[in-house]
This record gives sequence, C-alpha cells and structure tokens, in this order.
Amino acid sequence: MASPCERCFNFKAFGNKCWFYWENKKTCSQFKKTLEDEPHVESDA
Repeated sequence: MASPCERCFNFKAFGNKCWFYWENKKTCSQFKKTLEDEPHVESDA
C-alpha cells in the first residue's frame, strides 16, 4: 500500500520537511492533489 504522502502535492513540493508528513502515515486530512486543491481527507489505497 502506498502512503497518501506519495501522491500529495505538499509532499512532492517539500518532501519529508512537509509539516503534515510522518513515516508510515496511513491517512491525511490535509491531502492536496494540486497547489490550488482544497485540503481533504485521503487514505492509503
């Protein structure tokens, strides 16, 4: 299963310095697909 971080704009921009990131994260309430996207809940798939 992939972490939601791997698909998130914030993680792609900031890597492990993202303020919402932690290792083995399963769910994120601040997930963004693009810079303009509103943060929403995303879980591993």
